[in-house]
Amino acid sequence: MLENEKLNKQWAKSIMRFIILFVLIIFLGEVLTAVYKFSNNLVEQSPTYYVMYSVVLPTALNFYYITVAFHLLSIKKINNRIKSLIPIVAMFVICISFLAFHHRSPVSIVCLLLPIVLTIQYSDTKTTKDVAIICSFVSILVSGIILLLNFDYLDFDLVINSSLSLLFVLGITYILFCMSKIESEKTKLLVNSLKERNYYRNKSTIDTLTKCHNNAAYRSKMDSNMHKHNNMCLAIIDIDKFKNVNDTYGHANGDVVLKYLGSLLNKMNSDEIFTARYGGEEFTILFYNHTPEQAKKVMDKLRVRFGKHVFPELNNTTCSFSCGIAKELKNDKAVEIFKKADSALYEAKNNGRNQVIIYEVDE
Repeated sequence: MLENEKLNKQWAKSIMRFIILFVLIIFLGEVLTAVYKFSNNLVEQSPTYYVMYSVVLPTALNFYYITVAFHLLSIKKINNRIKSLIPIVAMFVICISFLAFHHRSPVSIVCLLLPIVLTIQYSDTKTTKDVAIICSFVSILVSGIILLLNFDYLDFDLVINSSLSLLFVLGITYILFCMSKIESEKTKLLVNSLKERNYYRNKSTIDTLTKCHNNAAYRSKMDSNMHKHNNMCLAIIDIDKFKNVNDTYGHANGDVVLKYLGSLLNKMNSDEIFTARYGGEEFTILFYNHTPEQAKKVMDKLRVRFGKHVFPELNNTTCSFSCGIAKELKNDKAVEIFKKADSALYEAKNNGRNQVIIYEVDE
């Protein structure tokens, strides 16, 4: 979602830059037109009036619209979806302004295609359809106004140009709408494909009982992070006397204990902690940027919390776990750090269980 919002912001900025370029091109065209008309004595009004209403005022309004658009884009309270529509609205308003000041040129109607083109990036047929309907209606209206304003000296060329411009806008509008529909279907297929891929990926890396990462996910994480952090520790926890739990209360109730511990571990997952079910009643925890002492504090808190939980399924009794922690050394391999943590775990078991032991080594 965040990536999509980032792309929309980048798109909005790109379109706003395009709009500025578009306005500058219009301004240049208006200046060149004014120079041509003045040099050939084609201007019936006074030079000041013509320059004011054909060059200065249109350009001032266009840059005013751009300023308003940039201001709206900077307001944090405005929804991101609405913000992404602001460039389209700005382009539409500028196109209408262009038509208002240069309606005598039938070809100017074609600029109404620009707002429609911009909607395709959404792959949303409704947005394209709504904008297309508005632009088509405006193009028909403007075509009628052009013909009415020039009715007294209506000629064949004006009628043909207006009609062709209108047909061009309507035809391209239909094509753009079809393109938007196709893009919408492509996006749906892509989204469904990603969902399916994520589903199967999670299925292969998530333990179905506890919803923790599984052994394969732990091994992959360990291999990809060896010797990449200043301090990495591995903790292995094993539920104390879990075989007695299964033998006394049944495997279904034993699963309740595993699920509860799994839920506590899942809440610990972060950028610096990765938890997984190693197998049976054993779980592994990877600590990044943690000293063994810091990791021990975290595990002791978890041990106390787990030990206080009363399980109605076990006749209102409690459970405990033992834990061994080992620090990654410079030349350690994944299997070596696991053996050290496993050795500390057995020491915790042999010392009476329900405790956390750090593997001691001379560095």
